Amino acid sequence: RLSAPQSADDVRITSWWWWIGRNLLSIYFRSWYRARKVQGKRNIPRTGAVLIVSNHMTNNDPFLVGWSAIPRRAFYMAKSELFANRIEKVLIGTLGAFPIRRGQADRTAMRIAKGLLARGELVIIFPEGTRSRDQRLRKPYPGAATDRKSTRLNSSHEWISRMPSSA
Repeated sequence: RLSAPQSADDVRITSWWWWIGRNLLSIYFRSWYRARKVQGKRNIPRTGAVLIVSNHMTNNDPFLVGWSAIPRRAFYMAKSELFANRIEKVLIGTLGAFPIRRGQADRTAMRIAKGLLARGELVIIFPEGTRSRDQRLRKPYPGAATDRKSTRLNSSHEWISRMPSSA
């Protein structure tokens, strides 16, 4: 049984797996969504701690937001239910995801995020806690604002809108 990460040192990205994922996502987003460029990418610093706070509309959002940050590698807070399956846990865990227990104060997840930011990493969070099925913004969980206030870091607020399937 794989143990859950307890600190930022327990969360890693496997380089070769990230490289494969990055290239597959580029092919997918460029062909399926006809995504050619990311507007506002210049607002994401190439180095230093960055917290990206984004809304959550589809299952693709974590991948899309992470892809928009390339060449930086992104770490993600992901709902703990995704880590219940061993294969999924290894898959997303090696791509920088770490679990958060929704609906409660998950101090471990916050400690991991703060540790990653202290290390100068890019962390992505979806403060709504779940996807919006009706394409409307949901009320965010309060912990998202706490992180930025307590760490004094760069933050990028992203909005994901529907992308046309053809352009």
